Amino acid sequence: MELRHLRYFLALAEELHFARAAARLGIEQSPLSRQIRDLEADLRVRLFHRTSRSTRLTPAGERLMGHARRILDDIETSIADVQAFATAKAAPLRLGLAESGAGPSFGRLMRLAAASEPPLPVVLRERSAAELLDLLARGALDAVLSFSPPPAAEFAGEPVWSEPLMLVAADRADDRTPTRLSHHREARWVLPDPAIFPGAAAQLHAVLARAGIDAHEPLLAGSPQSALRLAASGAGLALAPLSGIEVSDPVTMRPFEEPGAVLTTWMTLRRDDPSPVAARALALAKLAGEDQSA
Repeated sequence: MELRHLRYFLALAEELHFARAAARLGIEQSPLSRQIRDLEADLRVRLFHRTSRSTRLTPAGERLMGHARRILDDIETSIADVQAFATAKAAPLRLGLAESGAGPSFGRLMRLAAASEPPLPVVLRERSAAELLDLLARGALDAVLSFSPPPAAEFAGEPVWSEPLMLVAADRADDRTPTRLSHHREARWVLPDPAIFPGAAAQLHAVLARAGIDAHEPLLAGSPQSALRLAASGAGLALAPLSGIEVSDPVTMRPFEEPGAVLTTWMTLRRDDPSPVAARALALAKLAGEDQSA
């Protein structure tokens, strides 16, 4: 099996259409079909169910799809790492980002890293928090940004910034005044699916619990956009940082009077063997969190 087999497989797995996948790859359909057959022969499994009308993944194909994405992502990240090192003549910051937590402070961190002396190139990898912590433990990353504090003794970390949460509800133009969480004890809540966003889900449950709210049987959202859509439909109330709400979203956004209604981002490092750039990254992240006027 070669890398092109995985690239061809992933294109077909995502398109589920031989003509579209071949066009995306810039090849004819016949070599694509041949490469898929060769891959199935090498693995001794069937990856696709093919009919004259449709192409769909088998369970084995669905399993391989996740592995293929990770393998190709690892290769792209490794290439970026080497290129950044060769260009900057210094080791880049290999940074993991969990749960799509790229708000304004993250943007400030990227600008501070680029403007620092010497410049600190950043190679970014986005995966689940568990996968990123495994990479950090193995020395494949220098630091991880997530919504969870360090989970084990082998890691160290600190909160680097917090963003105020907004109450998100169906659009009511006449109702945009500050509110208190305790005024919404009887509401149904839309919260992140903890299987996908464990850190954010834990923080939002804690914010509600401090206000005396037991968010039993919440609607679980698989993405920030899904949470906003559910709130906009009137299905429930959601909590979201302002940076995660598009201006075009048909929702009402109300700030909270409580100072503790925030979503906090942590930077996690290896405790016993931190990388040379980890301390520098932590200092820049704290500065990014403090520089609210940037």
